[in-house]
Amino acid sequence: ECADTSDVARPAKIHYAPTQAEIDEHEVTHYPWRAWCSCCVRGAAVNDPHYRVQDRKLTRPTISIDYSFLSSSGQETEGTMPILNIKALVTKWVCMEVVPRKGNNEYAADVLTEFIKPSGYNDLSIKSDQEPAITSLIVVVKVRSAAHINTEKSPVGESSSNGEIESQIRRNTALVRVLKLCLESHIKERIEADW
Repeated sequence: ECADTSDVARPAKIHYAPTQAEIDEHEVTHYPWRAWCSCCVRGAAVNDPHYRVQDRKLTRPTISIDYSFLSSSGQETEGTMPILNIKALVTKWVCMEVVPRKGNNEYAADVLTEFIKPSGYNDLSIKSDQEPAITSLIVVVKVRSAAHINTEKSPVGESSSNGEIESQIRRNTALVRVLKLCLESHIKERIEADW
């Protein structure tokens, strides 16, 4: 008789066995992703990417931003709060912050302004889609920030042209899923969530 193993985490084939201290340290945040961690593999493993290496020259420091939601569809659903995702393309700094609502609100503007401050950039671009909520947030931050901010907008329907933030959103969501799975394995209970 065959057992159903569809929900069993299968760690990737690895040639490294971590020490107990490394396991204990990793289980605090599950970051960065580790192939030897069954929670990481189950919650965030993807096929190895096979993509062309391209040299992308940035003419000025660029920060990519977009909203996301923790839901099975990744879209806004009843009762979900938006997440403001930010990534600095040069430094690779990232931020994933739950905000009260999309668009022009004090908290989201504070988060983005405070993300820009320590970068030391006097002249930068903010790359986003053309969603009105993002556009109105950028307008507020341009007024608040001491830096000169240029905007780059992805063409409508072309989210791949802002792929850096889309990839980061997938990684952020996967990390949250990994942490949830690990918590469930420790408490030996399933946590109901729509994602």
